[in-house]
Parts: sequence; structure tokens; C-alpha cells
Amino acid sequence: MSSEVYQKKIVLEHQSSIHLRPETFLLLVKQLRGKAKDVQTIEIDLDGMKVKGDLKVIVNNFPSKRFVGHSQSLDLLKRAAIAGFHALHIPENLQLDLEFKTVVKNKKTELLGAYLNLD
Repeated sequence: MSSEVYQKKIVLEHQSSIHLRPETFLLLVKQLRGKAKDVQTIEIDLDGMKVKGDLKVIVNNFPSKRFVGHSQSLDLLKRAAIAGFHALHIPENLQLDLEFKTVVKNKKTELLGAYLNLD
């Protein structure tokens, strides 16, 4: 095995997260089945998905993984929080409503980005 191939194998074995940008819910499921076993954290760009399925199914099928949602849409971020995503990346210019703040607090969802504190 060449040194370059060996180094790539080591990097892949120690990869702790992946960022997925699936076009459909079905593609997300397929990507997770293929890649989830090698990582601890799965970051999902929700904006690119044309068909959005039940995100809770994803969280329930991979209970040992940490899910982080990325979106420009408050509605999609709210759906991810309700589904049990562990963290959400909040864009700086996104206005948060009371319902979203309540869901995030009740679900104990970590916020990343501009909003680190909802108070």
C-alpha cells in the first residue's frame, strides 16, 4: 500500500463528521446508510432537499449520531429541532419567532452561529 493511500485511509477512519447536501429525502437515507457508520456528527443542508421527509425517522435510525441542521429557512430549522436534531446552524440575518425559541428550549437543541443565547 502506497504512503499516500495509507494516509488517506487513516484520515477517513478518523473522520468525525460529514456534511451532506442531498437533493431528496431518499438520497439522504442512502447517503447515511453508506457513510454514517464512520462518523460521529452528521451535518445536513436542508435547503437543497426538494422532497423533505420526516426528519425524525433519520434521527431515530441513527441514535448514536449527532445531527446538525443547516438552513436559511426558519420553518426547516424548526422541523429539524422537533425531529430531535442536536444542533442547528442559525444564519445571522434570520429572525427567530417565539414558537421556534420555545421548541429549541424544550428540545434542548444547541444553536450554532449568530444565536448562541435565546434570552
